[in-house]
Amino acid sequence: MAKNSLGHVRIGFSLSKKHLGDAVLRNRVRRVISGSFLPFLKKIECLPFDVVFFTAKRVERQDIKTFASIGESVVKYNE
Repeated sequence: MAKNSLGHVRIGFSLSKKHLGDAVLRNRVRRVISGSFLPFLKKIECLPFDVVFFTAKRVERQDIKTFASIGESVVKYNE
């Protein structure tokens, strides 16, 4: 997470094939994380931040459920 000079939030993903395997799983993780931001979009759209999500270790399919809370924790961090 870093400040930007654009005046709005940008969300990026760097999900490696090494850590997530097939494209289906990588796309699912992207959708889950993006979806976790939707309820807070009005609140965060004016924040001047870049948020990038990346994998640092192998992610199992059952761990995807934990990604749903990421958006909420990022928003709470900025309040």
